[in-house]
Amino acid sequence: MFNKNKRKLTIIILIISFFALLFTLSGGLFSRQFGKKFEIPAKEGEDGMIKVNDFRKGSEKLLYGMYFLDENQNYTITYYVPGNLFGITINNSEVKKTRSRLEKDLLKILGITKSDACKLKVSMFVPAYVNEQYAGTNYGLSFCPDGIPFDQTVSGGQAENSSASQSLSLLQKLINIFKNPLTVALGAALIIVAGIVLFARR
Repeated sequence: MFNKNKRKLTIIILIISFFALLFTLSGGLFSRQFGKKFEIPAKEGEDGMIKVNDFRKGSEKLLYGMYFLDENQNYTITYYVPGNLFGITINNSEVKKTRSRLEKDLLKILGITKSDACKLKVSMFVPAYVNEQYAGTNYGLSFCPDGIPFDQTVSGGQAENSSASQSLSLLQKLINIFKNPLTVALGAALIIVAGIVLFARR
């Protein structure tokens, strides 16, 4: 009798945990409402802090303080807390048009001017599978002094930047698997079913 009640209690707990997970995914992590301002340290060579919209409350936080600010079929914008770095990957072969669009979106998301954006640490890459001609270079923001035009050839640091570009793209792809609500829910469901079966046999 005691074992039977114990199994029922275990099943109830697992079911409650499952629905709690679904509630979290649908209500909190995946909302797109931006809140108050917060400050990000300026990049090396720049002084002070840059005040931006607090995207942390409206973005998906994954793996060691990594946030997805925006993602679509044309580009992906992420923020890495440890290095105060905005990582941008262009996923559309029309790189110039996509760059212009994502830069406007970035300014809107952060709620800052171009001048302030140029003080932030930003890396922008084009993966080789999107366009081999432009792969291997950190282009930055086009309106900043250190921004590189797509039609400009960069001779130095190609191998290093290519590796960084591939690493950033691969990391974003891998995390995409785990940030999908359906994938997470299905994974959780499988774990819960396995737990129910395990305890039901005891």
